Amino acid sequence: MDFINGTTLVTLHIRKWSGKITAEDADYNPAGELPPAKLLERGRKPIFPPKALTVFDTLRKQADSLLLAKGVRFMKGIAIHNDHVDDVVTELEKIKAEFDTRLEDVLDNFDRYREDWLLENQEFESVIKRFISKENVLDRFEFEFYLSRIQPMEGYAVPEEKISNQVLHEVSQLCKTEADRLVERRNPIKSDDLKGKLAPMIEKLDTLSFGNGRVLKLLSEFKTLEGAIPEMESFDVDSTIRANVIAFLSTCSSSARLEAVINDSFSVNSMLVGMSHGNVVAQAANNNATQTLAQSGAFF
Repeated sequence: MDFINGTTLVTLHIRKWSGKITAEDADYNPAGELPPAKLLERGRKPIFPPKALTVFDTLRKQADSLLLAKGVRFMKGIAIHNDHVDDVVTELEKIKAEFDTRLEDVLDNFDRYREDWLLENQEFESVIKRFISKENVLDRFEFEFYLSRIQPMEGYAVPEEKISNQVLHEVSQLCKTEADRLVERRNPIKSDDLKGKLAPMIEKLDTLSFGNGRVLKLLSEFKTLEGAIPEMESFDVDSTIRANVIAFLSTCSSSARLEAVINDSFSVNSMLVGMSHGNVVAQAANNNATQTLAQSGAFF
């Protein structure tokens, strides 16, 4: 199977210390006054400044985004096209190096961070003052990734349809996000930036098509739309081409409407012709900036 032979499975193992411990009964009523939510919520209390640890969540999201931009979720990991493995490994190593640097900072300044947190919340020092060693904390951080090649057993390989459906599902999620962002955006957008809204989907479809007709069909529609965006300085909120992009992304954000694109019931060319007779989608976006066009049903 081309997908299996053409991809490498990347598995991430990233952990960080939460900086929190389980609250005690006495914490809920110190001197008859409850601590603020930032110090006691849902049975957990932070004994270390949260802002010193948020960078690790950011780095984990960067690693996830990197892999999903080049691959598709598969078998508890993300399958990356073999052509992109070296680049992905290079970028993951950079994120890991940043993770290690940030961890070193936390350990080097562990006591100072703790003292700053206590000073910031002196009134509730009794709630958050709990001892924990740096050595114990170190064991709660991890940034590792593993690469594997998959060899399915004869007769038990994952069907191509399931893989292509996962690719299309992830593209659909990307489309919803970008459609919502464009609807909410109230300022002009440059031509290259508007095309950039389509780039992640085009790259994902192109990289992971492996000759699959359904994926290739959707890819061709995206490329048609990309080619229809004229080279000009910028597009206002009520511009027709901007409405075209919103309409198509919104169409692809629904599995049912996405199928309509794949089976030719809906096409970019027909949409472009229809939009030339009236800017229905742009009007819907202006009337309800917080509602996506997929929800309003403005084009189907």
